[in-house]
Amino acid sequence: VDGALHLAKDIKPCLVTRPLPFGKSRIKKLTGYKPPLYRLRSGDYRAYYRITPDAVVVAAVTNKKDSEKILKKLK
Repeated sequence: VDGALHLAKDIKPCLVTRPLPFGKSRIKKLTGYKPPLYRLRSGDYRAYYRITPDAVVVAAVTNKKDSEKILKKLK
């Protein structure tokens, strides 16, 4: 639960100020997704999101051990 709370506090400022990967970042653009899908790492948790012209849309937040299952659903 602590990791999930950390991610919740971490995700908003990160995605508001710089949602695209830049340099050595915790954000990664994932390959093979249309529209593009991005991942933000925070401890053992991952947030997956897409960037639309109007907003950053969070598609899923999950523990890293469940990421593979979630990514199959987001293709």
